[in-house]
Amino acid sequence: MSTAVVDRHRGVGTPAAASRRVGPAPTLADRDDARLLAALRAQDPAVADPLWRRFAPMVFRLLRRVLGPWAPIEDAVHVVLLCAFHGGRRLRPHADLTRFVVRTIARIAQAELRSRTSGWSPSAWRAFGAGRVTARETAEREAVQRFYRILDRLGAVDRIAFVFHYVEGLDAREVAAAIGRSPAQTDRCLRRSLATVVQAIDGDPVLRPMRRASPS
Repeated sequence: MSTAVVDRHRGVGTPAAASRRVGPAPTLADRDDARLLAALRAQDPAVADPLWRRFAPMVFRLLRRVLGPWAPIEDAVHVVLLCAFHGGRRLRPHADLTRFVVRTIARIAQAELRSRTSGWSPSAWRAFGAGRVTARETAEREAVQRFYRILDRLGAVDRIAFVFHYVEGLDAREVAAAIGRSPAQTDRCLRRSLATVVQAIDGDPVLRPMRRASPS
């Protein structure tokens, strides 16, 4: 299934305040990971704002794609960046800061998924589909709902690995580092999750034509 439909609706249900807090594009200084890393290792409180500007958009995007377009993620975003700040003291001088933040996202997403009792509630689905929308938007929202119901069948780690690799485009080594698994374990995880998702999509009358129409 193409990610275009998911991308179109990934912001549905996001609090307006959350999107505003992402702020302007990072400056060149904000993108200097070496300086950010040094400030994190020193636990300098002044790093909070540049850390947010540098990584909040990525954190929002990954959590939204893993947890779903309706899921309330604002608190989880703050938790990720707070954990990144406090965990930064243990980083080595030449650590990969982006990989560290992605690993933190995976850990918090895993906790969020495991705290759920049974996926999205009926009221959540109704809220996701609420509002005045066109027929096309209604069809797309139904497709997104069906896709995330399929993802709900996966275990937390399998789901994160699937989204990071097949939706977000991280390579297998990056996924292994994010979920804390060996390359062999990650390969099995990716194959298992892909088989589950493809089989479910092929059995879904709404999603099956969309997958076949997607570029290979």
